[in-house]
Amino acid sequence: MSNSLKTGLPILSLALLAASFSAADTTNFNFNEGTSSDNGRVLRAYLHSFEDDTSTSTVIQPWLSDGAVWLASGEYLASGQQRSLPLDFNQPVQFDIRFKYDGPIMPDVNGNFQRPVLTNSTSDNLGEGLDLSIVEDNYGAWVLRFKLGDGTSEGYIKDLGVVDPYSWQNVSIIFEMGLDTPQVDFIVNGITDTLVLDDPGRGDIEYITDFLSYNEYSRLTDNSVQYYVGGPSLEILDSSSSTLIVDTLSMGERSAYVDIGAPNVQSVTAFDSGKVRNSGATLEVDVTYQTSDRALVPGLGLRVHFDSSALNVDKVANYLGDSAMGFQIMEDTNDYDDTPSTDKYVLAAWLDTAGGWPSIESPTVRLLSLPLTLQGCYTSSALKFTAASTAAGYTFEADDYELVDSVEPYLDILGDHTVTLQVGDQYIDAGAYANDGDCDLTSSIATVNPVDVNTVGTYTITYNVIDASGNSAKPVTRTVTVTE
Repeated sequence: MSNSLKTGLPILSLALLAASFSAADTTNFNFNEGTSSDNGRVLRAYLHSFEDDTSTSTVIQPWLSDGAVWLASGEYLASGQQRSLPLDFNQPVQFDIRFKYDGPIMPDVNGNFQRPVLTNSTSDNLGEGLDLSIVEDNYGAWVLRFKLGDGTSEGYIKDLGVVDPYSWQNVSIIFEMGLDTPQVDFIVNGITDTLVLDDPGRGDIEYITDFLSYNEYSRLTDNSVQYYVGGPSLEILDSSSSTLIVDTLSMGERSAYVDIGAPNVQSVTAFDSGKVRNSGATLEVDVTYQTSDRALVPGLGLRVHFDSSALNVDKVANYLGDSAMGFQIMEDTNDYDDTPSTDKYVLAAWLDTAGGWPSIESPTVRLLSLPLTLQGCYTSSALKFTAASTAAGYTFEADDYELVDSVEPYLDILGDHTVTLQVGDQYIDAGAYANDGDCDLTSSIATVNPVDVNTVGTYTITYNVIDASGNSAKPVTRTVTVTE
């Protein structure tokens, strides 16, 4: 069915009307012949429209074809406000949904797109409950994103990877809220992932558990929790131009057991061949990439963080052109690496929606090189790495790359290496000069001067200096001879 056949159809709202069931029950909708589940629960469809900043919903007949429900722009499914589908989230609960989009997906006038696939959130209660959405990132990639919260903070957020929204997406969400450390497990197209709920600042787990178990919204009265499928974005109200196709929806008893084990990993490694690392030195750091399973993936979004007071980075070299989305140097105002001293980062991304990146047949691929200059009275600094996005089912790993000044300072005397005096002559030592690259260390020189101009003899003046990194120069000396 083309998108044009759906133009003008109203919003679907899905009311799951039935008696209560325990967490051991499961309701399955397959949309083959209608909108009833295998245990008799019924869906209702609504049209949701906006006019003069007013939102209205009108009951309609859903469009069913090929065993699926087709949700055109603005259409969504929603459960009724009765306690028609209570789930006990103190026990394991599983949601299964299979969906895809019928092209094209059209962002709004600002280039944004976000449309929930499955959510509890309402326009009055943003961030309360669960939300599974397809969102478009800054590089035009489609990311499957899961959120869980109590409505008082940003909540827990898990990007489940870059996906092709025009292909069937098989997603299972398994809630394990009753564990000592609660977690949510995911199976996305056969790839497992997990979200550990261990940060109280992101949401009250006890409240979220009660909320999902069909208690009332915290900011609405006489309005119990609803589930919405395919609704227009509640944050970007004019960005839902798309047709969402859903052919499987089930919720209830857990049927899948996820053994996360050792997850697949996208990792990067940095290295350079520079031997001189002190103030003013220039070097080029290569950043290479590999996966733990040596598989091709849809891509990677990478941030390389640095301290601009210590490292001057103004360009990127050897940028991998394979499925490249571009790069830019940005201010790290969000402190993505939780390190305030790294005030900037290089953002680079690669995207292949067919999942064939990188196409180079090598277990390790160079992504880019960073030409940089060590500046100021340089001691040490580190490049840090975070992922802006990863492939579905993959975690990201990278060690900090330390750039430590290990070069001994330069030290030499001023004036002659040997001086001859007669007893009683005045002697003013010429001193020495020291630097560590572009950093003048003369004022840090330690001098041992035993010269006694009133006593005949041969004296050795010794000069030494240590830079801020603890590197010591080779001592230099001057010989002073006092004669009669």
